[in-house]
Amino acid sequence: GAEDEGRILETARSLQPISDAAKRAAQPNVVALVAAPAAGSLRDLIPKLGPQAVDAEEIALINDLELDETVLKGQTLKVVRRGEGR
Repeated sequence: GAEDEGRILETARSLQPISDAAKRAAQPNVVALVAAPAAGSLRDLIPKLGPQAVDAEEIALINDLELDETVLKGQTLKVVRRGEGR
């Protein structure tokens, strides 16, 4: 109703430009495709795939794998790289 509309307008009017240069320059995390460097469990391979922006369970989820599931050497995996300024 009108009360909700008033709150929405109040919130919109309160928005301010981001003044912190570091926050303005921040980039989003990015999903990258990488080849597994060796065969082994996903859990054992994650540290070999470079720094991740998410935890091991999330890497397993986006790859539709369990952490203890075997990955073949060269198998394509999705990883999440941290955006700059984050």
